Amino acid sequence: MMSIHKIPSRWWYGVAAAMFVVGLTGHIIYAFIVISGVISNVHRLKMPGEDTLYFDTPGIYRVFHEYVSQIDGEKHRANKDDYQQLEIAVFSEITKKQIPLLQDSREDYNYNDRYIGFSIYKFQISEVGHYIIKTEHKGGSDAPTIVISIKPSLSSQIGRPILLSSLYSIIIITLTATIFLITFIRRRKAREYQRTNSDSHLL
Repeated sequence: MMSIHKIPSRWWYGVAAAMFVVGLTGHIIYAFIVISGVISNVHRLKMPGEDTLYFDTPGIYRVFHEYVSQIDGEKHRANKDDYQQLEIAVFSEITKKQIPLLQDSREDYNYNDRYIGFSIYKFQISEVGHYIIKTEHKGGSDAPTIVISIKPSLSSQIGRPILLSSLYSIIIITLTATIFLITFIRRRKAREYQRTNSDSHLL
């Protein structure tokens, strides 16, 4: 049986450090996977027309007008204001009810000069499922073909992952700090005991 006054090995400091590094690495990888998944979850549609999309997560989705885009292997260019000649609507395939569209902030983005656009609308869904995206010319007039992209709002999609990631970080930090402190305290007490015991033998 190991004596409680034996000085613990510094090896435990290494264990704590290794746990922290592994935990931090896992945290970074997890965050990268989550954010990459959200960013890559983009639906591109050539409009006017009608299409059905499957949204696998409830939350806020944003509609972008990509006036520079690539779809079906073809490059596409349009004027920034071409989308104003079209009426865009979103319907639930199950309930057939129209989902309200709200004006968005016209946030610009540029992905390697291949996809350039800005946000025009946003909408929110409460149920996973298929949704119909329908676009028509206003007033029945001719309108140019445009490309719209629909993607989940980053803030609405990473709330749960951030919570889980935060809990994971707290657990890792608590475990590593506990191992470090216990090792430090036991080493100090063991040294004090040995020093006191050594002094008593000299008297």
